[in-house]
Amino acid sequence: MIPIKELFDAKLAALEKSIAVAANLMDTRLHAMNEFRLQLRDQTLTFLTKNEHQIMVDSLHKDIKFITDDIRVLRDSKSLLEGKASQKSVNLALLFSILGTVLGILAIVAVLVKV
Repeated sequence: MIPIKELFDAKLAALEKSIAVAANLMDTRLHAMNEFRLQLRDQTLTFLTKNEHQIMVDSLHKDIKFITDDIRVLRDSKSLLEGKASQKSVNLALLFSILGTVLGILAIVAVLVKV
């Protein structure tokens, strides 16, 4: 029969070994959890904050308003240009009006000369 002291020492050694193994496993698990936390923290640092997002959105709204105003001004300018006569058409109308006036005066002079 095995003496109680040897049995107790064997059980104590097995218990210490299992505690060492459990502590090692716990350290490994905690190390992995810490790495995961660090990855999450690093990822969180790359996220856009609410204030940064609001600043970007406000800037985009200003840009959109500026571009919209520019488009409105360009449309108004285009409408004004389309509503105006070209120099060629003005000169042609002037030529016809002068020609018409001259012919009218000649017709009046011709009628007065016949009388």
